[in-house]
Amino acid sequence: MPERIPELDRLAAEAKEVDMLPAAEIRRLGNRRRTTRHVAVAGVVAALALVAGLGIWQSPLLEQYRNPQWANTAIPETPSPAPTETETPSAPSVDPTQGPTTDAPPAPPAVIPPTWDNAPTPEMFSPPEAPDVIKNQYEGMGQAAKGLCDSGSYGEPTTILTREMGAAPEEYGSYLDAVVFGYATAEEATATFDVLKDAALNCEEAMETRANLTDAGVHDATAEVPFDATVTDAEPTRMAYVTYAGLIPDSDSGLFGETLLLQAGERLLWVTTTIEGQDFNCSPNSDDPDIMQCQVPAGIPEALAQLTGD
Repeated sequence: MPERIPELDRLAAEAKEVDMLPAAEIRRLGNRRRTTRHVAVAGVVAALALVAGLGIWQSPLLEQYRNPQWANTAIPETPSPAPTETETPSAPSVDPTQGPTTDAPPAPPAVIPPTWDNAPTPEMFSPPEAPDVIKNQYEGMGQAAKGLCDSGSYGEPTTILTREMGAAPEEYGSYLDAVVFGYATAEEATATFDVLKDAALNCEEAMETRANLTDAGVHDATAEVPFDATVTDAEPTRMAYVTYAGLIPDSDSGLFGETLLLQAGERLLWVTTTIEGQDFNCSPNSDDPDIMQCQVPAGIPEALAQLTGD
């Protein structure tokens, strides 16, 4: 027989004197204890979702709470504390009234398109004793070519003003075309200047094929014409003057022509003349007292001032 333990006998005797709870009451208390645990866990999950946002709610660590298995999942008595949200440093405030720390470069001045006030007048290119008149003027290039050496290439001007001039008698047509171009940039005006000058310098073929002239010749007289580019602030300011001539077949006359180009920044003046006669006795400058200066180069100072508005 096993040895009796007096202390166990005493505890057993005292237990018989204590009233035991019925079985139904024991089950009710057990259910209440489990319900209290479930509610506490659900509260922890809600707190985690509010603090950490959707990223934590989608974490695999919380898979057991998104799909709870209360019957077979062990829940700890004391839930772990919710992680604290890491504070994101706020961006420095910007005062909308405060200007930039560095000065912005000044905007370029707006381009002012030329008007009819910038086109040359007949008096600039004709002798005072017999001034020419305006025969016609219009916007655009018109239908006819300008002079004997028209390339037909003018870039993309924003303004084109054409003025045709000639002798006063009505029976005489125009012999001088003056075209004022306005461009968005000086670079565009420069490109057209170069194209028109190159066409004038290489005009022999056009004179022979278009006008059926013989013995066609071209002379670049730019360096022979006095020109002061400092009279205006426009950049660049430059000039070109080219003359050409050819004989009319079966005739004792010829065709003589001139091309004058004046550029002042974004503006360009193109003047062409076509004259029929037996000679064209004039000089690009006034250095020779025995020969008068040609009317077109003589009018350059006034035409340049008119082009720039100075």
